[in-house]
Amino acid sequence: MEQTWNSEMTSSKLHQLRSLYRNELRKLEKVLKQKQKNKQANCEHKWVKDLSARGGRSHYDCSLCGLYR
Repeated sequence: MEQTWNSEMTSSKLHQLRSLYRNELRKLEKVLKQKQKNKQANCEHKWVKDLSARGGRSHYDCSLCGLYR
């Protein structure tokens, strides 16, 4: 769906473009989540204690992949 800048965009064309881009964005987010999940599953985890206040509970982050526990 290619548009030139000089052509007038109707509301239905804008709706179609928004839907297309929303769908593409969802696909990309799904790919990124899967890649992050794979990275965390295959990580050797180097745990570092998070010193910020979390209601008195200890919190550890992996400095390699960002996973927390």
